[in-house]
Amino acid sequence: MKFKYQWTIILIGCGVILLPLIHFPSAWETIIHVILGLFTIVVGALIGQYHRHDQHHEDKK
Repeated sequence: MKFKYQWTIILIGCGVILLPLIHFPSAWETIIHVILGLFTIVVGALIGQYHRHDQHHEDKK
C-alpha cells in the first residue's frame, strides 16, 4: 500500500519536469521546474527506501 505513494510522488516529479515542455516558459522557469521535479523524485525514492526499511524491521520481530 505504501509503495503506491512512492510511485505517485515520482510521477508528480516527472510531470513537473515535463510541464515546461508543454508551454515553453523562459529558461529560468525551465531550470526551476527541472530542479523541483528532480527534488520531488528524490524525495519519493527516499520515502520508498524508508518504508522498505520499516518492513525489514517488522519482519525480523
